Amino acid sequence: MENPPQQFAPPVSVTVLEKLLGRLTSVCIQVATAGLDLPDRLRNGPKSIDELAAEVGGDRDVLLLFMRALTSESIFQEIEPGVFAHTEESRCLISDAPNSLHGIAEMLGAEWAWKVWEPAEVLHTIRTGQPAFEHVFGRDIWDYMTANRDQYAVFSRAQTIFSGPKDDAIVDAYDFEGVKTIVDLGGGEGTFLEKILLKHPGIEGVLFDLPPVVERARARVAGSAVADRYTCVGGSFFDRVPPGADAYVLKQVLHDWSDDESVEILRKVREVLPPSGRILVAAHLVPAPPRRPLKYLMAGMWVRLNTPGGYERTEQEFRDVFDRAGLELVRILPTASTHSILETRRAED
Repeated sequence: MENPPQQFAPPVSVTVLEKLLGRLTSVCIQVATAGLDLPDRLRNGPKSIDELAAEVGGDRDVLLLFMRALTSESIFQEIEPGVFAHTEESRCLISDAPNSLHGIAEMLGAEWAWKVWEPAEVLHTIRTGQPAFEHVFGRDIWDYMTANRDQYAVFSRAQTIFSGPKDDAIVDAYDFEGVKTIVDLGGGEGTFLEKILLKHPGIEGVLFDLPPVVERARARVAGSAVADRYTCVGGSFFDRVPPGADAYVLKQVLHDWSDDESVEILRKVREVLPPSGRILVAAHLVPAPPRRPLKYLMAGMWVRLNTPGGYERTEQEFRDVFDRAGLELVRILPTASTHSILETRRAED
């Protein structure tokens, strides 16, 4: 009787080495997806390496090594020598798959996205506190996106993918009882607000974001089932906030801004908040030490490299920001995602 193969237990150094190679893994997934369209090429069934090399116009031997490297990360599988097929993980990269990550791979492969991850640029942000994006491109990310509409389209698709499951979880977790009008501040192209209005037919919604963003949102929502309850308003929440709402939502907004800037935004909302109104902050909560944060926090680091005040906060850090803005944290609602809903109201004067 043959002895069963022994289970290999890698030393800690191998585990760390795998993390160091993680960047290369990400690049290979980006190339496979956005560069070579391999997930879509395999959508209808397995193909040989010769077929794939002919389709992508690549060197057979290098492509074979490339595919086998990806299979080591469970992206594709080699079902017989030189024949590759999808895995459950690689199917997530098909362009029109449910909850497809194709757009994320496309964004991370864009020049503006990967340049901020250069070690020298990460060091620049750590040492100066200034975004790597501005150091590389000489302007902030929002000016860049306004001037480069094609890249904004890539960015927007990726943000929609990032937000989709979180949006659903947030809408399911909060009942919006007593809310007749809601303002989504910094709501992008408005998909989150649309989901709220679809679930709650009695609510009127206002999308508030920068004018170029609002124009795209207005065109997108024009044919929606909620178009008659959906208003788009352009502006900056550092200048003013639309008045007259029962609830104001800041979803994934405050993590783009420093504490001082977040306090300034919240004070603008408080100025127009009715006595019974509420501000809902949907955000990722960093657990208090010694609990370890989720791996999602690497995405928070990416935000910080791109924006001037990007920051992820603990519950206490949020409380401090709310206190300075004259707000009281009423409750924290968990959701079926990495995000929580922090419900705040006016603090008693």
